[in-house]
Amino acid sequence: MIEEYINKFGSMVYRIAYVKTKKREEAEDIYQNVFLALIRHIKNLESEEHVKHWLIRTTCNECKRIFRKRSWLPLEHVDLTCELDEPDYTLAVVLSLPDKYKEVIHLFYYEDLSCEEIAATLKISNEAVRVRLHRGRELLKTKLERKDDYEPI
Repeated sequence: MIEEYINKFGSMVYRIAYVKTKKREEAEDIYQNVFLALIRHIKNLESEEHVKHWLIRTTCNECKRIFRKRSWLPLEHVDLTCELDEPDYTLAVVLSLPDKYKEVIHLFYYEDLSCEEIAATLKISNEAVRVRLHRGRELLKTKLERKDDYEPI
């Protein structure tokens, strides 16, 4: 059963962790921690949809834990680069957005979640999701118009 969830949702968990941390090693650690936690909590999860939302929420929480751990480091020790196989200006711009906009844009466009699913996962209202999507799109549009300001990732 766990293997099915890893095959079905593993790439989603990794992508969320990677977009939030921008570091391959930390994304891999988060991936591992999330699925170890799933093994411990699988009995409490009622459906596949519940598992999916639980994985997203747990991944976001693990990322926050990593950031708290990282926050005591001097800035020069924090790697702010992103490692991807091919250059992508759009992703570079998305990653430059404030977290609250980056999070909903990623879940909506990259993970194909509806506004209602994002609201349930992030424990915010549907209206808050829609507002963040709207504001995030506006910021994204403005930043994409200044494409020369960003290096491809």
